[in-house]
Amino acid sequence: MLSSWTQPDTLPSLLFVVCGLSFFIVLHRKVIRKESFFTTKLDNIPGIGWSGALASYLTAIRFLYDAQVMLENGYRRHHNSAFKIPFFDKWVIVFSDENKIQDIRRASNEQLSATVALQELMHFDFSLGAEISEDPYHVAVITRFFSDQKMRLNFAGLLDEVETALSEQIPINKERAKINAWELCRIIMFQSQSRLFVGVPLCRKKEYMSLNTQYAVAVMLSIHIMRCIPKFLHKPIRRYLSPFPGYIQKMTKLLQDHAHVCSNTQEQRDSHSPENIENVFLTALAQATESHKNILSEMSMRLLAINFVSNWTSSLTLNFALSRLALSPDLVPVLRQEVETCITLQGWSHASINNMYLLDSFIKESQRLSGVVGISLTRKAMKDFTFSDGTQISKGTLIAFPVQAIHYDEKNYNNARSFQPWRFAQDQDNPPPQASPSPMTSPDTKFLEFGIGRHTW
Repeated sequence: MLSSWTQPDTLPSLLFVVCGLSFFIVLHRKVIRKESFFTTKLDNIPGIGWSGALASYLTAIRFLYDAQVMLENGYRRHHNSAFKIPFFDKWVIVFSDENKIQDIRRASNEQLSATVALQELMHFDFSLGAEISEDPYHVAVITRFFSDQKMRLNFAGLLDEVETALSEQIPINKERAKINAWELCRIIMFQSQSRLFVGVPLCRKKEYMSLNTQYAVAVMLSIHIMRCIPKFLHKPIRRYLSPFPGYIQKMTKLLQDHAHVCSNTQEQRDSHSPENIENVFLTALAQATESHKNILSEMSMRLLAINFVSNWTSSLTLNFALSRLALSPDLVPVLRQEVETCITLQGWSHASINNMYLLDSFIKESQRLSGVVGISLTRKAMKDFTFSDGTQISKGTLIAFPVQAIHYDEKNYNNARSFQPWRFAQDQDNPPPQASPSPMTSPDTKFLEFGIGRHTW
C-alpha cells in the first residue's frame, strides 16, 4: 500500500495531512490539557534552535534538511559538554568528547543499548517488522557467512558479477555517454552483493532489484511519517501504513524458484561445487528459519531487511569515492598501479584487497569528508548511567555523537576540511605506500563512520 505513496502527486498531500493532524493532536494534548512536554531533567541542557513546546517542531523540521549545519554549530558551541536536538517525537542529547566515546564503548547493553535506540529512532518494528528487532537471528547468519571459507571461495563469483553489471551499465564505444553516477553505484553494489546472498539468476533479475529499491524508499518514507506522528497514535495506524506485508508476498514469489535450498543437506553444503557455493547464504538462512511455519515468507522478510540496511550505505560510499576521483583524475594512475601490482602478486583475493593500502586510505578519506550518517553511537540509557567524568544521564535518555563534526575538527585532523587521499596510508615521516596504520574497517574515537565497540557495523 505504501509504495503508491512515493508517487510525486500523492506524497505532498499525504505529508500535509499527517503533519496537520499530528500538530492539532499534540496542541490539544500538550497545551490545552497542559500535559508536560519536556522531560524536566533535560531542561538545563542547551538546545540548538528553538526549544519551546511548539517552536521545537520548527527546529525538528529544519533538522530534516539542515542537520549537518546544526550539528556543527552545536559541536562548536558546546564542545566537550552536551546539547540537545529535537525530533518530532523525542529529544536526543548529543555529546562530543573522546572520553565519553570510550565510556560508551565499554558500557554493556544493559546500561546503554544501541539496539533499543535504533528501534526508537528508525521505528524498525513498524517499518521492517517487529520480528526483525525481536529476534535478529539473521545477524548471526551474516556473521558466520562472511567468516566462512566458502564465501572466500566465491570471490570469483563476486568479481564476475561486478564485471557483468559494469558491462551492462556502461556501454563500450568510442563516444562519450552520460551516466547517472548514483544509479550506477546503486546497481553495481546491489547486484554484486546479491550474487553473494541469492546467487544467479535472481541477483540479475530486474524485478528483484526493483522490488528492493521500492521497498527501501517505502521504508524511509514510513520512518519519516512515524516521526511526525505522536507516539500514542503509532499502534492504531500501523496496519494502514506499514510497508512490508505486500513486499514480503512479492519477494516470496521471487524466492520460490530457489526453494530447493531449503532442503539442502549438510553434506551438500560442505561440497565446494559452484552451485553450492552460490547457495551458501540462502541455505544458512533457510536452516535458521526452520522453526517458522512459512520458511519462504520468513526468509523474504529477512532478505528485504538485509538488502535495505546494506545496499544504500555501500552505494553512497562508492558514489562519494567516485565523485572524489572525478575531481582528482591525477590519482587514477596511482591507484591503478597499486591495484594491478596487488593482483599480479596475489590475484583477485581477500589478501590482495587487504594490501591495497592507498585505495583503502582513499575510500576512508572520502568517507570522512562525505559520510553517510550525521550522528552515530546512538544509545538509549536502560538505567541511570554515570560517565567517567561524573556526567549523569537518566534512564530513557537517548544520546548520540555528531560524526561529521568530529571528522571536521582540526584537533583530530590537520587541514580537516581538505581531501588528502593518503591521509590514512602513511606515517607522518614516510611517503606512501606504507602499511596502513588506520584501515577503513578499524574505527576509532576520531573516525566514527562505522560506530565503535561491539556494535560496530
